[in-house]
Amino acid sequence: MVLAVNGQKLTVGHLAPDYVLLDNPIDHPPTDAEICLTVDGRQERWPVRLVEGLSTTKPKAVIVSRS
Repeated sequence: MVLAVNGQKLTVGHLAPDYVLLDNPIDHPPTDAEICLTVDGRQERWPVRLVEGLSTTKPKAVIVSRS
């Protein structure tokens, strides 16, 4: 599972309804992003908003659905 942010793909270690835990977080301001999950060759995508952005010091990123 990955979080796609402005062309970068960040590995998601845990997905919850209102946040993701990133394996290797980056610094990024609040923005729109997309969660991509592939299971058995089938890909699902969910548009989300990174409410507080991303920080290298915090692997937890707050998200809200854009759908």
